[in-house]
Amino acid sequence: MSTNMGEKQSNQGQAAVEAIRSIIFGEQEKFYQQKFQHLEKQLEQVKTDFSARLKKLSDKITADHKEFSSVLEQLKATLEGTDKQLGEKLSEARRYLEARLKELEEKKANRTSLASQLEKLAEYFKNNQ
Repeated sequence: MSTNMGEKQSNQGQAAVEAIRSIIFGEQEKFYQQKFQHLEKQLEQVKTDFSARLKKLSDKITADHKEFSSVLEQLKATLEGTDKQLGEKLSEARRYLEARLKELEEKKANRTSLASQLEKLAEYFKNNQ
């Protein structure tokens, strides 16, 4: 029974303290509770907005990444094609220059032969005069 009595007195004491607190701080407590509720709603709205913006940004980054990857692949293919074309053009130019060099060497050999024949002809005329 003493525990029931003690609990009863404790409950009455707490009720009295609550009544005094309500009298003294009642209006302020209501004001702050409303303020906190309003702030919690605002915070929840900010979280929602932030999540939506983050998703939108993430989607944009993903789309941009796909687009840049596609452009990069096209550029790579173009460069590979250009590289191949340049290689072919360089090979063609090399073959052309080698052919021209061979022609010039042949002409030089023909000049040497012609000079030799002219010397023989001159010698012949010199000796047969």
